[in-house]
Amino acid sequence: MFFLQLFFFGFYLERWTFAFFLDARHLRDYLVSVIWQPCALLGREVHDFASYLFK
Repeated sequence: MFFLQLFFFGFYLERWTFAFFLDARHLRDYLVSVIWQPCALLGREVHDFASYLFK
């Protein structure tokens, strides 16, 4: 019985996350937070360092 409940819980969790990622707004927010923000921070650091080097 426990394994059956675990299976159904995993199934519903998987369906919920799939629906979450199918929502374009959530997917865009997720991609922005995970990918774009570190890249923007890194780009700002590189830009500051390059402007400091080539004054």
